[in-house]
Amino acid sequence: QFRVITEVSQHITSILDINEILNQLVKLVQQTFSYYHIEIGLIEDNEVVYYVGAGELWEKPGFQAHPDRLKVGKDGITGWVSASGKPLIVPDVSKDSRYVQIEGCRTQSELAVPIITNRQVIGVLDVESDHLDDFDETDLEVMLLLANQAGIAIENARLYKNAKKVAALEERQRLARELHDSVTQSLYGITLYSQAAAGHLAMEHYEQVDKY
Repeated sequence: QFRVITEVSQHITSILDINEILNQLVKLVQQTFSYYHIEIGLIEDNEVVYYVGAGELWEKPGFQAHPDRLKVGKDGITGWVSASGKPLIVPDVSKDSRYVQIEGCRTQSELAVPIITNRQVIGVLDVESDHLDDFDETDLEVMLLLANQAGIAIENARLYKNAKKVAALEERQRLARELHDSVTQSLYGITLYSQAAAGHLAMEHYEQVDKY
């Protein structure tokens, strides 16, 4: 398991697109550990929004999770994890009042861990099983390590994206300065020519004016 974690980590940390990181992570985890259902939600506007997933349901054409978002601290097991910043194992979801079932899902037990960067919860890695009490402390440790790597990869991608924005802004500013300088020089040249032409006209040197 820890060898797989290393391989997964090396793979996702080399990706600089957040959506691709999430897609690759859920696919690799599902293929490696054969979980019935896995999904990742990122926190937006005080909601956990589910973007990607893998497993039996996600393999169905056109599948979309419903609900596809939960209120932080109010809805669902992932809502609780995102608010508390603590992982949670639920051996029997039918006995946990926090559980919110996805339509068509046969989940019986669940494990959810926070994705944290800079001491802030930015999302939740959630794995589910169609068997009761299917997760133990080893699964928890593995998912925590993967969530940690996911947080690093996401932060790296965000920094890269911001750096590109800064670079693009600096380039636009440079071009704007060059354009401004070019226009200023052109206007200055036109002014000099106009003044010279006006002087020749005043002295009736019409042949000289034609040169301008």
